[in-house]
Amino acid sequence: MKYILILSILFSNLAFSQINSVNSGTAIEASKINELIAKINELNNKVVSLEQKILPVGSIVNSLLTLVQFRQANGDCWRELDGQAVSPGDELNGQYGYSIIPNGSGRFLRNSGGQAGSLGSTQEDAFQGHWHSQYGENNTIGSGSIRSAMGHNNNALMTLQNAVREATSDGINGAPRTASETRPKNLTVNMFIKYKNSCNF
Repeated sequence: MKYILILSILFSNLAFSQINSVNSGTAIEASKINELIAKINELNNKVVSLEQKILPVGSIVNSLLTLVQFRQANGDCWRELDGQAVSPGDELNGQYGYSIIPNGSGRFLRNSGGQAGSLGSTQEDAFQGHWHSQYGENNTIGSGSIRSAMGHNNNALMTLQNAVREATSDGINGAPRTASETRPKNLTVNMFIKYKNSCNF
Protein backbone atom coordinates (compact mmCIF):
# COMPACT_ATOMS: atom_id res chain seq x y z
CA MET A 1 0.00 0.00 0.00
CA LYS A 2 1.07 3.60 -0.53
CA TYR A 3 1.02 4.25 3.20
CA ILE A 4 3.39 1.37 3.87
CA LEU A 5 5.79 2.73 1.27
CA ILE A 6 5.67 6.20 2.81
CA LEU A 7 6.24 4.83 6.29
CA SER A 8 9.10 2.68 5.02
CA ILE A 9 10.78 5.74 3.52
CA LEU A 10 10.36 7.65 6.77
CA PHE A 11 11.76 4.76 8.77
CA SER A 12 14.71 4.40 6.37
CA ASN A 13 15.53 8.08 6.77
CA LEU A 14 15.28 7.72 10.54
CA ALA A 15 17.53 4.66 10.50
CA PHE A 16 20.07 6.51 8.37
CA SER A 17 20.09 9.35 10.88
CA GLN A 18 20.63 6.82 13.68
CA ILE A 19 23.67 5.44 11.86
CA ASN A 20 25.06 8.94 11.57
CA SER A 21 24.41 9.45 15.26
CA VAL A 22 26.27 6.25 16.10
CA ASN A 23 29.18 7.33 13.91
CA SER A 24 29.24 10.63 15.74
CA GLY A 25 29.41 8.81 19.06
CA THR A 26 25.77 9.12 20.15
CA ALA A 27 24.25 5.62 20.19
CA ILE A 28 20.48 5.03 20.49
CA GLU A 29 19.22 2.02 22.39
CA ALA A 30 17.88 -0.92 20.35
CA SER A 31 14.74 -0.90 22.51
CA LYS A 32 13.91 2.58 21.28
CA ILE A 33 14.21 1.43 17.66
CA ASN A 34 12.00 -1.60 18.36
CA GLU A 35 9.48 0.68 20.02
CA LEU A 36 9.47 2.89 16.94
CA ILE A 37 8.94 -0.12 14.66
CA ALA A 38 6.00 -1.24 16.82
CA LYS A 39 4.43 2.22 16.56
CA ILE A 40 4.83 2.19 12.78
CA ASN A 41 3.16 -1.25 12.53
CA GLU A 42 0.34 -0.06 14.78
CA LEU A 43 -0.18 3.02 12.63
CA ASN A 44 -0.19 0.92 9.46
CA ASN A 45 -2.82 -1.45 10.90
CA LYS A 46 -5.02 1.53 11.77
CA VAL A 47 -4.67 2.91 8.25
CA VAL A 48 -5.61 -0.48 6.72
CA SER A 49 -8.62 -0.77 9.05
CA LEU A 50 -9.74 2.75 8.16
CA GLU A 51 -9.52 2.03 4.42
CA GLN A 52 -11.60 -1.12 4.84
CA LYS A 53 -14.28 0.80 6.74
CA ILE A 54 -14.42 3.68 4.24
CA LEU A 55 -14.66 1.39 1.19
CA PRO A 56 -15.56 -2.13 2.37
CA VAL A 57 -15.68 -5.20 0.13
CA GLY A 58 -18.71 -4.98 -2.16
CA SER A 59 -18.38 -1.22 -2.71
CA ILE A 60 -18.92 -0.06 -6.31
CA VAL A 61 -17.13 3.02 -7.64
CA ASN A 62 -17.71 4.89 -10.92
CA SER A 63 -14.61 6.18 -12.70
CA LEU A 64 -13.38 7.60 -16.00
CA LEU A 65 -10.17 5.55 -15.58
CA THR A 66 -9.45 2.23 -17.25
CA LEU A 67 -9.04 -0.86 -15.06
CA VAL A 68 -5.23 -0.66 -15.34
CA GLN A 69 -5.20 3.03 -14.38
CA PHE A 70 -7.65 2.50 -11.51
CA ARG A 71 -5.58 -0.36 -10.08
CA GLN A 72 -2.40 1.65 -10.31
CA ALA A 73 -4.05 4.34 -8.18
CA ASN A 74 -6.08 2.15 -5.78
CA GLY A 75 -4.59 -1.36 -5.77
CA ASP A 76 -5.47 -4.73 -7.29
CA CYS A 77 -8.38 -5.35 -4.90
CA TRP A 78 -10.72 -3.82 -7.51
CA ARG A 79 -12.25 -5.43 -10.59
CA GLU A 80 -14.70 -4.40 -13.28
CA LEU A 81 -18.34 -5.48 -13.07
CA ASP A 82 -17.60 -8.07 -15.76
CA GLY A 83 -19.56 -11.18 -14.76
CA GLN A 84 -16.42 -13.19 -14.02
CA ALA A 85 -15.89 -15.74 -11.22
CA VAL A 86 -14.55 -14.77 -7.79
CA SER A 87 -12.07 -16.99 -5.94
CA PRO A 88 -13.37 -18.56 -2.69
CA GLY A 89 -10.36 -17.00 -0.95
CA ASP A 90 -11.54 -13.48 -1.76
CA GLU A 91 -13.90 -11.86 0.74
CA LEU A 92 -16.63 -11.07 -1.80
CA ASN A 93 -17.08 -14.82 -2.23
CA GLY A 94 -15.75 -16.41 0.96
CA GLN A 95 -17.37 -13.93 3.34
CA TYR A 96 -20.40 -12.67 1.42
CA GLY A 97 -21.23 -15.53 -0.95
CA TYR A 98 -20.88 -13.85 -4.36
CA SER A 99 -19.09 -16.48 -6.46
CA ILE A 100 -19.59 -14.39 -9.61
CA ILE A 101 -19.19 -10.64 -10.01
CA PRO A 102 -22.40 -9.10 -11.41
CA ASN A 103 -22.21 -8.14 -15.08
CA GLY A 104 -22.86 -4.41 -15.24
CA SER A 105 -22.04 -3.98 -18.93
CA GLY A 106 -24.19 -1.15 -20.33
CA ARG A 107 -26.37 -0.99 -17.20
CA PHE A 108 -27.37 1.62 -14.63
CA LEU A 109 -27.24 1.03 -10.88
CA ARG A 110 -30.62 0.84 -9.14
CA ASN A 111 -31.36 0.97 -5.42
CA SER A 112 -33.05 -2.08 -3.91
CA GLY A 113 -36.76 -2.10 -3.14
CA GLY A 114 -39.87 -1.49 -5.22
CA GLN A 115 -39.78 -3.60 -8.37
CA ALA A 116 -35.98 -3.92 -8.33
CA GLY A 117 -34.49 -7.42 -8.35
CA SER A 118 -32.45 -9.05 -5.59
CA LEU A 119 -29.02 -7.63 -4.71
CA GLY A 120 -26.53 -8.27 -7.49
CA SER A 121 -29.17 -9.36 -10.02
CA THR A 122 -29.84 -7.67 -13.37
CA GLN A 123 -33.02 -6.67 -15.20
CA GLU A 124 -33.56 -6.14 -18.92
CA ASP A 125 -34.90 -2.83 -20.21
CA ALA A 126 -38.67 -2.50 -20.17
CA PHE A 127 -41.49 -0.07 -20.88
CA GLN A 128 -44.47 0.29 -18.58
CA GLY A 129 -47.63 -1.30 -20.01
CA HIS A 130 -50.11 1.22 -21.39
CA TRP A 131 -52.83 1.94 -23.97
CA HIS A 132 -53.00 4.45 -26.80
CA SER A 133 -56.15 6.42 -27.49
CA GLN A 134 -57.31 6.58 -31.15
CA TYR A 135 -59.02 9.68 -32.48
CA GLY A 136 -60.67 10.30 -35.84
CA GLU A 137 -61.54 13.47 -37.67
CA ASN A 138 -65.26 14.14 -37.92
CA ASN A 139 -65.24 13.87 -41.72
CA THR A 140 -68.12 12.20 -43.54
CA ILE A 141 -68.01 8.77 -45.18
CA GLY A 142 -71.20 8.45 -47.11
CA SER A 143 -73.96 9.01 -44.62
CA GLY A 144 -71.69 8.44 -41.57
CA SER A 145 -68.32 9.64 -40.30
CA ILE A 146 -64.84 8.21 -39.63
CA ARG A 147 -65.54 8.50 -35.94
CA SER A 148 -68.70 6.45 -36.18
CA ALA A 149 -67.04 4.00 -38.59
CA MET A 150 -64.35 3.22 -35.98
CA GLY A 151 -66.95 2.99 -33.27
CA HIS A 152 -67.79 5.54 -30.65
CA ASN A 153 -66.92 3.58 -27.52
CA ASN A 154 -63.79 2.45 -25.63
CA ASN A 155 -63.98 -1.17 -26.83
CA ALA A 156 -64.28 -0.49 -30.57
CA LEU A 157 -61.46 -1.46 -32.97
CA MET A 158 -60.24 0.60 -35.87
CA THR A 159 -61.56 -1.20 -38.93
CA LEU A 160 -59.69 0.53 -41.79
CA GLN A 161 -56.07 0.19 -40.57
CA ASN A 162 -55.58 -1.55 -37.25
CA ALA A 163 -52.05 -0.26 -36.45
CA VAL A 164 -50.08 2.33 -34.51
CA ARG A 165 -47.25 3.79 -36.61
CA GLU A 166 -43.88 5.36 -35.75
CA ALA A 167 -43.55 8.26 -33.32
CA THR A 168 -43.91 11.69 -34.90
CA SER A 169 -43.47 15.23 -33.64
CA ASP A 170 -46.37 16.88 -31.85
CA GLY A 171 -45.26 20.20 -33.33
CA ILE A 172 -44.13 21.51 -29.93
CA ASN A 173 -41.38 19.35 -28.41
CA GLY A 174 -39.30 18.46 -31.47
CA ALA A 175 -38.66 15.14 -33.21
CA PRO A 176 -38.96 12.07 -30.93
CA ARG A 177 -35.63 10.34 -30.19
CA THR A 178 -35.96 6.61 -30.81
CA ALA A 179 -33.38 3.84 -30.45
CA SER A 180 -33.06 0.09 -29.94
CA GLU A 181 -33.29 0.54 -26.14
CA THR A 182 -35.16 2.67 -23.60
CA ARG A 183 -32.68 4.95 -21.80
CA PRO A 184 -32.31 8.33 -20.06
CA LYS A 185 -29.59 10.85 -20.82
CA ASN A 186 -26.33 9.38 -19.57
CA LEU A 187 -22.55 9.61 -19.21
CA THR A 188 -20.39 6.54 -19.88
CA VAL A 189 -18.04 5.46 -17.07
CA ASN A 190 -16.35 2.29 -15.85
CA MET A 191 -17.77 0.62 -12.75
CA PHE A 192 -15.37 -1.13 -10.38
CA ILE A 193 -16.16 -3.35 -7.39
CA LYS A 194 -13.92 -4.05 -4.41
CA TYR A 195 -13.73 -7.83 -4.16
CA LYS A 196 -11.04 -8.32 -1.49
CA ASN A 197 -9.47 -6.36 1.36
CA SER A 198 -5.81 -6.94 0.57
CA CYS A 199 -4.70 -4.30 -1.98
CA ASN A 200 -1.32 -4.60 -3.69
CA PHE A 201 0.13 -1.81 -5.80
